[in-house]
Amino acid sequence: MGGRIELIKAFHECHNFGTAENRQQAERDVASAYRSLTPEECRTLAQLAVEQRNEEILSHLACLQAGSLAGAHLELAKTGVLYPPVIFHRADDEAASFLIRQLENGTAENINLCLLALAWCDTVHVLDAFQRWKAAPPAWVASLHVPPHDYADSAGWELTDAGLRRGLTLGHCYPLVPPDHPDAAVGPVRVNDPSESSCGFCGRRMTALIEFDLTHEMLAFMEIPGTRLRIETCDVCTCYGTVFSQADCSGGAFWHPANKRPAYLPDDAHDWEHPKEHALLISRRGRSCMESADRNMPISFSQIGGHPSWEQDAEYPRCPCCQKKMVFLAQLSNHDYDRYAEGIYYVFFCRACLVAATNYQQT
Repeated sequence: MGGRIELIKAFHECHNFGTAENRQQAERDVASAYRSLTPEECRTLAQLAVEQRNEEILSHLACLQAGSLAGAHLELAKTGVLYPPVIFHRADDEAASFLIRQLENGTAENINLCLLALAWCDTVHVLDAFQRWKAAPPAWVASLHVPPHDYADSAGWELTDAGLRRGLTLGHCYPLVPPDHPDAAVGPVRVNDPSESSCGFCGRRMTALIEFDLTHEMLAFMEIPGTRLRIETCDVCTCYGTVFSQADCSGGAFWHPANKRPAYLPDDAHDWEHPKEHALLISRRGRSCMESADRNMPISFSQIGGHPSWEQDAEYPRCPCCQKKMVFLAQLSNHDYDRYAEGIYYVFFCRACLVAATNYQQT
């Protein structure tokens, strides 16, 4: 086997890297190895992972070499390898139909994993099945916490009332990198900018979690009219609930009257350290939207666009004005500017109502 495949195998077989620095370097090296695999190497590694039922390699291939598992999904479904569900990204009709039949004839071993896998399958059969189960819920729906069609959230889309697929993510992705990174671009994006506004819940100084120069060519893919989009939040209170703001796409951001105070808020919000100001910049070099779809990838997770890296379950807020699920714009990982920190802030936007939202998850 080639050197890249051997490096990848060694990484996944290693249980102790010695130091955090060694681990971080190994993650950078293995991510680079995955990204640079040739089509033939992808096929070799995919075959090995399928034979060994190696979930780690399968998920890394699905995210870092999107589409590299084509042709393997039916075998994975038949052998019950459904985790992590992202490995079923771009699964074909045959694999999707097999999972649907299992659910409908009562032979599915794990209903939850079957539905999560189906959410990643990009086929009309999944749309039809979700629409069918929405109209006439099967008996097994009683064992679920949410309706079957809501599983689509986990793969970044939703089923509309017309039975169509509506994307909840953007079609491009740019990582956010430290200011001294060679690919860092000054201008298009500002992160963690202090605000003059105060939180309507705790009174703490608000933070412009992210601000976009909508006139910059790098951000044209966002398709948001205007000049500047500034998204303010309370970095403390949004850890306990969604915080909405009204934007005017000219740099203004205002506390939204629909905000509802979370059931619990800490008493010491004023004592929390504020996020590090201007800690990250957008990279000139984009990356695949899939790289961030699994929180276990060996990458940094702060980014514009792409798939959210959910620490827990998918949580797309509904716009308080039109009640539609909001589109994911960006995320900031605390770990990217504080190696000892954890948790991710997520940013969403409703283009129709110019409403922004932030929420937060951590393990």
